[in-house]
Amino acid sequence: MAAAAAYQISFIPERRGLKPLVIQLAKTKRAWPLLDVARMFLKKPAFYAVKIESPPSRESSPAPADLFQCTECQQPFQTRVAAVNHTLARHFEAFFAREEQQAEPPKGDFAVVARCGLSGVLLGPPNYHLYNEKIAELHRTRFADMTMDAYRRHIVNEADPDLIEKWRQEAALQVTFRSLREPQELVFNRSAEAEAHFMNQYAPTLVREGRRVIIPGMLAQELEDAGLMQRIRQVWMRESRSPVRMTLAVRPAFRQLGLHMFRDLDKTVFVTSIVPKALPPVQAAPAVTFILDYLAQHPHAALDDLARGWAEKGESDAVELKRQLHWLIDKGHVVEYYNSTLSIPPGDSRRLPENDVPTACPADTAAGPETASAPS
Repeated sequence: MAAAAAYQISFIPERRGLKPLVIQLAKTKRAWPLLDVARMFLKKPAFYAVKIESPPSRESSPAPADLFQCTECQQPFQTRVAAVNHTLARHFEAFFAREEQQAEPPKGDFAVVARCGLSGVLLGPPNYHLYNEKIAELHRTRFADMTMDAYRRHIVNEADPDLIEKWRQEAALQVTFRSLREPQELVFNRSAEAEAHFMNQYAPTLVREGRRVIIPGMLAQELEDAGLMQRIRQVWMRESRSPVRMTLAVRPAFRQLGLHMFRDLDKTVFVTSIVPKALPPVQAAPAVTFILDYLAQHPHAALDDLARGWAEKGESDAVELKRQLHWLIDKGHVVEYYNSTLSIPPGDSRRLPENDVPTACPADTAAGPETASAPS
């Protein structure tokens, strides 16, 4: 088995999280730092999916290991054995109906009855012929995360006659297992027989093998494979500090959904629903001319600063100032940032020579966002 650290982990935006966030960003009409938006994705597991890949093969390293994924619940594993055992423990009931009928209590001399110290379930006397099957069934259905040897250490023997009699009455219920997915119904009188049929007929088809799996972010919080979960947590912590890879993943997705990205003077990438574009030199209303000139000299000014400067010019019509400002924001001639500060777009000749400041991020070459629905 390859060490979990050998697998490459990446976080990709989930479509269900993208659209609500795009709508929310568009409603604000503001520009938001792309890094902050990426961190927002990573804080909400419902907003992202996790891609796990085997590293490419190299001559100097062993051949990369395959991954194994349960087709019923998407749980990933590093070995086929672990994946197959998972299908039996977690999905047996989807293939067999457990039915009980009253029968005669077991006969014989029983000095003790075994009890599960974790659940309190009575397992039966050690000399009862179905004792080991009962242990295997309880271990599979409730304690599969433990090894069988570790589970057996929690079994205790009780000599209480009342408990022995209670077990007799419980054992009087005859359990059968009826198949749910066979063309012709099959009925098994013992759990071991039903489990053997499951392992032979169903388990192999419930495990998908490949070099890559994609799982929902919510599932990544509760993986059964401890090695994979530890590796995902390590990468998540690193990405949360500097989510550069997530920003690269959301860029093409945001473009497809109508958002735009640009770089400010300090090279910070912002995302917005309004395309920033300079207003060409035209004869404009006094308030428009003032706003653009003031913001050219005072980048990232607050609205109060703008209003104060307007008043200092001897203008008293604050309503007209706000009306023209809203028009400029809607048209992209003024950028309103996430923190309520205002600037004219990068590249506007009023601020700096247009050739000195890039007005938009380079176009992404990716065809579109990869999501949890992508083939594995």
